[in-house]
Amino acid sequence: MYILLIALLLALFSGCSRELAPFASQVDRPNQVQFIAPVVETGETEVGDDVEPLERNTMKPQVTSSVSTEQLRERYSELSTFSDALADSEEFGPVPQEGNHSRLDTVNNMIIINPAKVLAEKEVIISAGIQGKLTSLRVNAKDRNGMDILDSEGNPVMIEVKEGQVVSKDQEIGTIDDSIELKKIAAAEALLAVAIAEEKKVIEIEYARAAWTVAVAADERNKLMNAKTPNTVPQQQVMEDELKRTQAQKQFERAIYDLNVIRPAETNVKEQELAIAQTLLGQRRLVSSINGIVEELYGYEGMWFREGERILRITQYDTLKIKGKINIKHATPGMVHGKTVEVVAEPLGKERSLTFTGTVTFASQTIQPDGAFDIHVEVKNQLQNGYWLLNPGRFVELRIKL
Repeated sequence: MYILLIALLLALFSGCSRELAPFASQVDRPNQVQFIAPVVETGETEVGDDVEPLERNTMKPQVTSSVSTEQLRERYSELSTFSDALADSEEFGPVPQEGNHSRLDTVNNMIIINPAKVLAEKEVIISAGIQGKLTSLRVNAKDRNGMDILDSEGNPVMIEVKEGQVVSKDQEIGTIDDSIELKKIAAAEALLAVAIAEEKKVIEIEYARAAWTVAVAADERNKLMNAKTPNTVPQQQVMEDELKRTQAQKQFERAIYDLNVIRPAETNVKEQELAIAQTLLGQRRLVSSINGIVEELYGYEGMWFREGERILRITQYDTLKIKGKINIKHATPGMVHGKTVEVVAEPLGKERSLTFTGTVTFASQTIQPDGAFDIHVEVKNQLQNGYWLLNPGRFVELRIKL
């Protein structure tokens, strides 16, 4: 690849030299450009015998020209720019160079990585789970101890969510219009209550048992009377009483089946309907999945949102990720994975130097062209006067003891 590039550049410079050769003798006259028109001769001459005949249909141009040194420099600059662009093109790619991402401290037996970039461990975009109007974008007000502030009637005091608002994991921070879903839940709860009550009822079983007892007694009486005196009870009556006995038995068995199978199934269906209604209601609740800070708002109360449309963005600050690189000459991925890391943040402004403790949670096994591999360090952040000391986007130094 590089041989091809060199050959191409040599060819370009060679062509440039041939092109500029006629002008080489004139570079000392930067502002003079001379042209001599070509002599075209198409036949024999009649000027005298001492003039040699000319070739027919020939053109012999003679050109003399002079260019300035500035023009030559511009030409050279164009060729240099083209060669640089060719070297960095997608086909050839940049020449890999060994990165200076880390250094080995042999005295203290540690690897020092500088710079390493601090990143947010988690960032959540909360979107509308279903289309509708944003009827609430508020959270419970909390005191310095993190406890909810209550009004005189014991209800939580709600405050409007703004950028910079601190939110907790699983905290509800807003609502898409849920009036219809609340009614559906109320109806589902009522139907479930009825199903539970029906499941516990045994009056049908008691009635079926009594009816079966009467039918059995009537049938047995007919058989006893006919046994003493044949045809005392007409055969038609005997058959009808036997049928009533069978029907009463089946009704009792059905009542038992309803009590043990049908009614529990109906209760389960009502429970599922209630769960579905609650799920639909949950789609209209905006809940934070992390501890963090509201970094950006995309809307406000009363605004209509389509399903999937962004409402706000939350960034986690209590736990951060730091990304760095280690030269493979200094350590292998297996040597650093799981190691404790000292994180040093150089002071900014009037602040003092900050030190944190982290752990290498990831060490890539892919060695990049510059001879380094990526590592990720998880670090617990520190809060001071309501502000986090370590911020995403900041560069720090990592010290890994081997």
